[in-house]
Amino acid sequence: MSLKESYHNARYAFTDLVHNTLFGTPDVIIIGEKHTDDGHAIDQARIIRRQKPEYVLSEGLDGLNPDDTQSVVDAYKMATFSGLSRSVELSPEDMGVTKSVLPIIKGRVDQRAAQYRQFCKDDGCSDRVAVKTAEMYVKINGVVPSTFKQLLETPFYELHPEVHNALTAVIFEKAHAYAAQRDATYIRVSNIPRILAIFGDNDVDYRRFARIFHSVSQTGSRLAGCDIEKEPPKIDMPKEALSSITEYTAKLDKYIIENDNVREQEMGRRIAQYAKRRETNRPLVAIVGKGHTKRGSAIYHALNEAGVKYRVLRQKSFSRDVTRDLLYASRLGTK
Repeated sequence: MSLKESYHNARYAFTDLVHNTLFGTPDVIIIGEKHTDDGHAIDQARIIRRQKPEYVLSEGLDGLNPDDTQSVVDAYKMATFSGLSRSVELSPEDMGVTKSVLPIIKGRVDQRAAQYRQFCKDDGCSDRVAVKTAEMYVKINGVVPSTFKQLLETPFYELHPEVHNALTAVIFEKAHAYAAQRDATYIRVSNIPRILAIFGDNDVDYRRFARIFHSVSQTGSRLAGCDIEKEPPKIDMPKEALSSITEYTAKLDKYIIENDNVREQEMGRRIAQYAKRRETNRPLVAIVGKGHTKRGSAIYHALNEAGVKYRVLRQKSFSRDVTRDLLYASRLGTK
């Protein structure tokens, strides 16, 4: 375990001890997040792994039940090489993934970085700015493992797209080698790129959900939604101009305000419902937007009426990315 993760474990152990000593063990831990803050999902996954809840509820899953989401949770059991190996009963070496893939990965990523640098220079950037910008783009697009151990331990959804491309290439090469030998292993190996493709979307919002799904699969929790079936106003993207996005955001804000109380009532009802289903005293974890954790939220009224004890964690946010906030809002109503 890294020093950083050890620090976070100690931090949560201390705060849990203080809270549970003063107020008793809660039935529910409600986490108030900013939906576009990537760091929030990282910390949520830590909390889920620590608490090992029977249920994890997410506002983003609307009214889905555990049976609706189980196939997604099962897929995330294969989100690392160790999990994938258990599932397909093949080692990474059997798949064609050895240390020799590292220079292939480096070559692909270096080529992509060179393209970024050239784009910047074409736009008039200095060499220094072009290098820094290229480094930033490589970093935000995912992890580039520097060691074979790191490659094997990093979840697939965290990897840079060029890492996925390199893995797909060597795995297909190995599959063809099995086929040439008339080895039936060919069939299993040739299916692995399809599995990797599940985790190949490097969109930041996708990665945010992936971290939650993976932690749920690691702890054996059940995953469900805790919101109404949202029907926000529609917008055609990316055909609409920026002015239309701004207009749409205003309509979305109106929709949210008009439905907030109904949504919070449903959140509280579903959280209480799953809290009552628990067979252990481990608190369930419910993830909702930070705005729903304000004083006087209808969530609290529903939980108080049901006699459910709760603890609220409002995640601090240092994100100031207005563009991502706008894009996230517009994507909710995309056809």
